[in-house]
Amino acid sequence: MRNKYLVRRFFFAILPFLFSLWTAEASALSGVVSVQDLINFLNDYRNSSNQHKQSLAADLQKKLGTAVVLITHDLAVVAETAQRVIVMYAGKKVEEADVDTLFANPRHPYTRGLMASIPAVPTADASHDVRLAEIPGTVPSLTKLPAGCAFAPRCSLAIDRCREKYPPLEDWGGGHLAACWRAAETVRRP
Repeated sequence: MRNKYLVRRFFFAILPFLFSLWTAEASALSGVVSVQDLINFLNDYRNSSNQHKQSLAADLQKKLGTAVVLITHDLAVVAETAQRVIVMYAGKKVEEADVDTLFANPRHPYTRGLMASIPAVPTADASHDVRLAEIPGTVPSLTKLPAGCAFAPRCSLAIDRCREKYPPLEDWGGGHLAACWRAAETVRRP
């Protein structure tokens, strides 16, 4: 018990440093078994390949006997490691689903934009000048969020309703939630 208390105290003492270096990825680690485990995990995770990150997360999950929360933009790690995914934009949940459903049929334009920016494996006949897709615009200030959807200024599907009122988080079946007025229009056709 004392060991967990010391880990939490150490963790929260270095929290600002962790957020600046490793973002919020470390925030899920406050219950780690020992300070040494925390230091080892953070050092290994920060300097690891995707495959090693997945292995580290799985090892930590087994050691703690609980869920592991990964906060990342690395969708390759998400695809291989996660069972359930929550996509957030400007501090709000915009989509949630099991990993297979989310990757097969993302409903929110931000999720679709993230997936479109994943580098493709080059093929022999592909041009060497292929640019990654990018989401246009800039992330809004969290202190000056618009009245409607925070993603609306960057969204190609945005309509007046998007800019005026924030959409509710709706269930599209099987626990696939999305907060987008136009989510029905984003369904991928077979």
